Amino acid sequence: MKTINALAVDYGASGGKAVMAAFDGNRLNCRDVHQFPNAPCHVFSNVYWNIFNLFDNLKAALGKALKSGQSVASLGIDSWATDFGVLDAQGNLLGNPHSYMDDRTLSVTDDVFSAFSPYELFAQTGIEPHHRFALFQMLAMKRDEEHILNHGKTALFIPNLLGYFCTGHMSCEATQASTTLLYDPIVREWSQGIYERFGLPNLFPKLNNHVSILGTIHESMRSETGAGDIQVVNIPQHDSATAMVSASLSNQDTLFISCGSWSVIGVYLDDPIVTQEVFDKKYNNQIGYGNRIMFVKNVLGHWIINQCVEAWAREGVTVSFQELEANACKDGFESSIDLGENWLNAKGSMPALIAEHCAKRGMPVPGTPAQTYACVLNALSGLYQKTAADLERITGRVFSRVHIVGGGAKSEYLCKRIATDTGFEVLAGPYQATAIGNIVAQLIALGEIKNEEEADSIIFNSFAIKRY
Repeated sequence: MKTINALAVDYGASGGKAVMAAFDGNRLNCRDVHQFPNAPCHVFSNVYWNIFNLFDNLKAALGKALKSGQSVASLGIDSWATDFGVLDAQGNLLGNPHSYMDDRTLSVTDDVFSAFSPYELFAQTGIEPHHRFALFQMLAMKRDEEHILNHGKTALFIPNLLGYFCTGHMSCEATQASTTLLYDPIVREWSQGIYERFGLPNLFPKLNNHVSILGTIHESMRSETGAGDIQVVNIPQHDSATAMVSASLSNQDTLFISCGSWSVIGVYLDDPIVTQEVFDKKYNNQIGYGNRIMFVKNVLGHWIINQCVEAWAREGVTVSFQELEANACKDGFESSIDLGENWLNAKGSMPALIAEHCAKRGMPVPGTPAQTYACVLNALSGLYQKTAADLERITGRVFSRVHIVGGGAKSEYLCKRIATDTGFEVLAGPYQATAIGNIVAQLIALGEIKNEEEADSIIFNSFAIKRY
């Protein structure tokens, strides 16, 4: 079979990367082609994304991919959720997109919750309300930038906007839409009732619920980059949904965890669950691959470890992940912190806070970086175990495996601990889950991968998935 090359561009709130994959029909061979920083731009009291810089980096990634002399068949774009730009009737962008970090939305919370209680809004949208989400952004725009809404014809989420810049075609992808508080997960469509209740125009296009071809890159972009007729694919564009494409798509007895600085843990369901208990426990009904419900909870991940490493560096102690991991696996340590308490937000050095917290709980106090590292991972594993038990009870499903992807999958200590605490088999990897999920979804859209079962098989053939 002829090798097919696909390019994944993954945008994060602090940086992005592009990964090129060569697919020979059985295996994926991936390589990084471009990395770049991303930071919001502060202007007076507003916070924006530099959308044209993001687009320039997409073109740079494509140019680097083509320098190898290989052709590129397709391109997929994913990013964080909820932020968007507005275009006029001629397709011109009306101002830079605001960042979800912009606190202008705090001032409209009373307007939202005078119309719906937090639980009522959750029951209609399947999502725990938060002032960062698009509903709040739209209301802030209605108050402060009404001219944009009045002249706006189409609103596009960040990956859709970049896809439009590439092709001239507009679309709206369901995994992004499902995080807005403007979407109804029961009917899998925009919630007209919410739009009407707040007097908002629905500027987002009709939803694209499945992977599909958006279009061929525009001739201006072909001329600038030297590219051929590259197909831009509407993949699951919310990065959490993209990552889950690489985590046992076809297995119903598998719990998935995407572990980076934060963790997303959950399962695929056919229908949303919007009970009071689910709301109280902070689960969300997002849309994942195949227009299925991605029933998930966002919990802590390696953020605490990152805080510790930064604190040690300030103290002149340089430690690597490999060193922490090797010493924790060798020596072990049984103390654990309570991740549900507010002490994590206290001021001070994170390692010192952890030591103080262990002492207050009557547990051995970690005396080395590796012991602190183990103490945190013990707590993470315990949190995963508790969440897994909740998920079994709430969904009525019985799980036998955990598939962990992302950076956390590199930790043998964490994976072994999860296996011990849950009693489940643990599959670990791939590490670049978002980029790989992006690529696999492209290949399904192109017809190069037939179905989810084949996708799982190809991922296991291509990457070192460890079992514990």
